[in-house]
Amino acid sequence: MQKKYHVIFKGRVQGVGFRFLAQRFANKMNLCGFVRNKADGSVELEIECTHEQFLKLLDEIKKYMERNIYDIITEEFEPEGKYKGFGIRY
Repeated sequence: MQKKYHVIFKGRVQGVGFRFLAQRFANKMNLCGFVRNKADGSVELEIECTHEQFLKLLDEIKKYMERNIYDIITEEFEPEGKYKGFGIRY
């Protein structure tokens, strides 16, 4: 069952390749959504996928960026089906 996941990563997550890493893993898993830097220094990720896919994506990101992340805030919503592919937003 698909859900929409909205995630904020806090820490030293800008300027370290975080968005490109998230994009690489999401594209490898054929997920749809986006990732972008926020003005407050955090990184925002929004994705529509199954819960299992979401957990796998988070595990992959944390495997490489765990030292940089000090907090992850996650919200779950009903999917909207508005994304085609996964990209970096600027």
